[in-house]
Amino acid sequence: MERFDGRRVRLVSDPGQDPVDAYGRLLRYVQLPGGEDLGAAEVARGLAMPYVFDTPAGRYAHYRSLAEGARAADRGSWGPPCDGDFHSSVPGVQDGL
Repeated sequence: MERFDGRRVRLVSDPGQDPVDAYGRLLRYVQLPGGEDLGAAEVARGLAMPYVFDTPAGRYAHYRSLAEGARAADRGSWGPPCDGDFHSSVPGVQDGL
């Protein structure tokens, strides 16, 4: 994926989610120039995985499907040497989806 230094991205809210988390951080999807969803691209490459805190976000099903494909193909952190260990102590995250 190319770098986007100095270029504008669009932050897209999810109407079914709070606008900020408990720490005051914006909860947004990042839309790259050209319309690509950065989160979806990272999940598809095995560099991120979807996580549900309380209520699944609107794009969760799509992200989960992308994560399952990345896992099946051993892409990114799903392949060696990580083998799906996303370095988390959160129950249910270490074992994948």
